[in-house]
Parts: sequence; structure tokens; C-alpha cells
Amino acid sequence: MINDLDETLKQLLIQKAQLDPAEVDISFDTPTRDWSTPVTRPTINLYLFDIRENRTLRELDWDDEPSGYGQVRRKRLPLRMDLSYMVTCWTSATEDQHRLLWHVLETFFRHSPLPEDVLQGALRHMLRPVRTEVAQPDGVLKNVSDFWGALENQLRPAVNLVVTLELDLNQVELAPLVFASITRLGMPVIYRDPEGREYTMRALRPGWDALPVRLGGVVHDKKGQPIGGAAVRLIGTQADGRPVQVGPTLHTDAAGRYVLPNVPPGQYTFVVEVTGRAPQQQPLSLAVRERGEPLGEFVHEVEVPMNGA
Repeated sequence: MINDLDETLKQLLIQKAQLDPAEVDISFDTPTRDWSTPVTRPTINLYLFDIRENRTLRELDWDDEPSGYGQVRRKRLPLRMDLSYMVTCWTSATEDQHRLLWHVLETFFRHSPLPEDVLQGALRHMLRPVRTEVAQPDGVLKNVSDFWGALENQLRPAVNLVVTLELDLNQVELAPLVFASITRLGMPVIYRDPEGREYTMRALRPGWDALPVRLGGVVHDKKGQPIGGAAVRLIGTQADGRPVQVGPTLHTDAAGRYVLPNVPPGQYTFVVEVTGRAPQQQPLSLAVRERGEPLGEFVHEVEVPMNGA
């Protein structure tokens, strides 16, 4: 992946900045004194010096898609990683160095996120555009003089380039098929990382609101055949203990499926009624979970005994 990014940045400079490889070298080596001493022609150095997770863009959710009867395929969303480069230019004349560095800076600003036609290898298959940040004051590199001192080389102007890539962990699992979603509203909270950078996330605090749940499932007989036209409803409990129906009475479609919208979290009795059969009742608990935690199995399948079953 890093090699693909290096080649992408090289192609960006060749194609978009129109730099001729026969006249300007592009290097990814560590710019130590031993490296820079023999440099005799214009060279652009892109030194990768830091890799860390972008916690501001962190996503804890999983993507769900149906995978056969009664199951869903859950895949963890990729992590977002920041790769930081220090970009320098090396020429015999200072004015040529400054001119080349400004041209490179302009190219990075002009082409952010990275254009699709320069992406190489695995970068072509990213789910999201490859975003960059150029010459930002709150970057990882704080003290440039200490940095050059560690490289044992002379201080020179540099551009900080940060490229955000996806790290796909390929975590996939199968889970029961549940048509339900829960949203919790939080408050903006400012965090500060070990480097002193501030970022905002929404964190839950006392008093958050739980939005209604969208609950769905399927009704079938013992042989697994769907039952269409079955009536489904939820029975809750009022403050005085009396039962009360929550939401409308719905009927399953030809595939035996139903969807109950706008159901508040709580304790219910789930009722299924099929013509000619006794009503089926099952307890149902809709509980609020943390973001990213798998939802419970609620009642995603209901089996109704039929004549002759």
C-alpha cells in the first residue's frame, strides 16, 4: 500500500506538475547529509516520517448486507490512516530550489483529493477519495530544527504533506437478520490528542434522547414456508399497568415479512395472528446499545404452527 502511494505521488508530480523525469529526480529516501551530498541535479524528496490513525475520521460501525435466508453479512468499515511526508527540493541554486518548491506546493493544493487518473495499485480500489492536507500549521512535525538535527543535515524549507488512506482489516462475520436501527443523540465534545491537536466528536451525556426503532422480521411455519397476510402488532404497558397497543396492526407480505416503524425502546409483547390459529405471543425487549455494538436478536423470525404441522 505504501509503495502504491509513493508511486501515486510520483505520478502526480510527473503528470499534473509536468515535471520531466529526465530532468528532475523524485526520491523517497531519508534526506540525511550522506544522501544529499552527492545530489547533482534537481531532486524532489518526499520523506515518509510518520504513520498514525486519524481518530477524527474513526468509524466504529459495520456495513450490513443480506447473505442468505435469515442472515446478514457484517463487514467492519476500514480504519483511516494518516501518512505524513516531509517534501523538500534540492538544487544547486537557492532561487531554483524555491521556484521548484512553490510549484510542488501549488500542485498538491490544486489536486486534493488525489485525482483518480494518477492512483496506483490498491489506491484505485479505495471506497473513498484519497484526501490530503498540505502545509497545515497543526501537523505532526512541530520542531523542524530538531528534525533536521536528527537527520544530521542542514535546515531547509519543507512542505508537510498528509495523505489519508484506508486500512481494511477484512473483518467479516455472519449475524442474524434484524431490521432494526437505533440512534442516540449526543453533545459535541472537544478532545485533545497527545500531540496537542484538538478534534470534535459527539459523545453521549446524561439526558440523551433515544429515537424510535424500526423493527422488522419474517413469519413462517415449521417447514420454513413464509406466511403472508398474518397480522402482527406490539402490546406495551401504560404507566398504570394496563396493556396498550403500540403502533398500527400490520400484515405480512407474500414473503412473510413485516416492518414496524417508530417503536420506542422498551418491553413489549409481540403478537402474531393467523386466520384459524390461536394468536402467538412472545416477549420482546428493545434495548438501546452503544454505537457499533451488534443489535440483539429481538424477534426476527416467528414460527406459527399450521394445520397438519
